[in-house]
Amino acid sequence: MLLQATSGRLGIVNTGILPLAITMMAGPQIMSAIVFVTSERAVKNSTAFVLGVLLATTIGVAALGRAAFAARGQCLIGRPLR
Repeated sequence: MLLQATSGRLGIVNTGILPLAITMMAGPQIMSAIVFVTSERAVKNSTAFVLGVLLATTIGVAALGRAAFAARGQCLIGRPLR
C-alpha cells in the first residue's frame, strides 16, 4: 500500500503486520478482563488492578517531570540545579 506523506513523498506501508499489532495491543486487555470477571473476587481483583495502574502512572509521570526539570537545569523545590 502506498501512502503520501505531508512532505509529498510516497512511502510503502507493510500492512501484513497489522493483525499482529492489533493482537499485541488488544490481547492483554481482553485476557485481563476474562481473568478478572471469572475469578471469585472479581471486584477486589479489578480494583487492585486499577489502583496498580494509577500508582504506576503517577510514579512514571513524576519521574518524567523530575527528569525534564533536571534536564533544563531547574528543580521543583529549592535552589536551581548546577
